Amino acid sequence: MAGSTSINNVRRGYADTSDGQMHYLIAGQGYPVVLLHMTSEAASQYETVLPELARRGYCAISIDLPGHGNSYRPSVQPVAKDYARSVKETLDALGVQRATVQGHHFGSVVAAWTYRFYPQLVDRLCFYGWTRHDAELRASRRSAGPREYLADGEAIKKSWIRRWEMGRTGLKDGEPSRCTEEQALRYFVAKLQAGKNWHWAYHCIGNTDPLEMAANIHCPVLLFAGPGDLNWQRSIDAVGDFPDARFVPMADWIGENAPEEDPAAFAAIMDNFIKGTAPGRA
Repeated sequence: MAGSTSINNVRRGYADTSDGQMHYLIAGQGYPVVLLHMTSEAASQYETVLPELARRGYCAISIDLPGHGNSYRPSVQPVAKDYARSVKETLDALGVQRATVQGHHFGSVVAAWTYRFYPQLVDRLCFYGWTRHDAELRASRRSAGPREYLADGEAIKKSWIRRWEMGRTGLKDGEPSRCTEEQALRYFVAKLQAGKNWHWAYHCIGNTDPLEMAANIHCPVLLFAGPGDLNWQRSIDAVGDFPDARFVPMADWIGENAPEEDPAAFAAIMDNFIKGTAPGRA
């Protein structure tokens, strides 16, 4: 694999799995680092992080989870094992035997399940905005329903406005969003690709007990987030839930969209964690 230091050198590919084709982005060469996106997002969420990790000597791989991006559309609702298997079989196709796996919100739940089902694959886990939801919030996630895209365009408008609002963390009233048009368009495409069945990801979150999950993860865990992320405090509170975890804060103005807001810092935090911890052993 050729090294990559530019977003223009990020390569796209497809892996054949038992359930369908999985789409991924890849950059760099070296030790594998796998990145899993949040709900209603896609591998492109990490488009600017991939070259940063590649520059630091990693083979960085971002995967469109089932029902997202350009990966296959499940005919029935996936459960945790289906999501984890899709990751495992994608990495099998790429010849990856062990890796550090990172996830963002929903992606962190999939990363955790990947460890639970395939511990031999995972050296370390990195969770941005760990979903340490209480019983009430988990129930609300399980009750989420399909998104309707009606002729009035309201769902589309709300998605567009939300992305610009995500770039307002720490700003005063009247100050322009840090979100760029390019970032908004990328997010918007990913949102539409997730389609009406976006809620299947929420159901996976709601069906995962974060305390039980954490207690059974025996590899090194990095928890990180920015103060503007909805799981900021939950990530801090979760440190003691894991046998071996640490929390690293991002800058005060970082929110839900950290991979695009500060890709260099995002990659640096992961790099420092990987270099500072011995691989876990299942």
